[in-house]
Amino acid sequence: MVLDLWERLRPIFCSGGGQQPEINLENLSAPTMQATIDYLLQNSKEVQTAFYTLASKSRVYVGSPGEATSKLAAGELAGGFLIEPRFFGVSLPTLGVFSDALGYLSIDYETGKHWTPIALMALFEFFRMVKEMDNSVIIQLDQHYFGRRWQFRFTKTLREYLHEPHQ
Repeated sequence: MVLDLWERLRPIFCSGGGQQPEINLENLSAPTMQATIDYLLQNSKEVQTAFYTLASKSRVYVGSPGEATSKLAAGELAGGFLIEPRFFGVSLPTLGVFSDALGYLSIDYETGKHWTPIALMALFEFFRMVKEMDNSVIIQLDQHYFGRRWQFRFTKTLREYLHEPHQ
């Protein structure tokens, strides 16, 4: 499955280094969002953050990862963090994780040769973990970066990887 995953999706991870497309996670319940952010923060060797309030758009200091997680999940804060994640024993390239709406996370990644088949599989295992927490979560390529064909290919590949029925 690793090679099949890589053969199908390598172009959107390796082409034209330097681009920063997004994968969106939508329809996250507050507990799933909190658990997902906690997992991302706890499994990263480097974290840089920036947050602001949704009401005033003022930048705020957050005292602890737990405070950031709970306020993002509750929709009280927006913003994000850059991480160097290590999922399931595999180091991934730097990811940007942003939220500006309740129940929504965007994962930005830089395209380039630093993506490998095993890194892509670790990312998909992360997606599996999120879907196991809450099957109603929608994971899809951002439409501003990808055409319909790539969106369809990604969604179909993810569903097959997770053994979900096609819709």
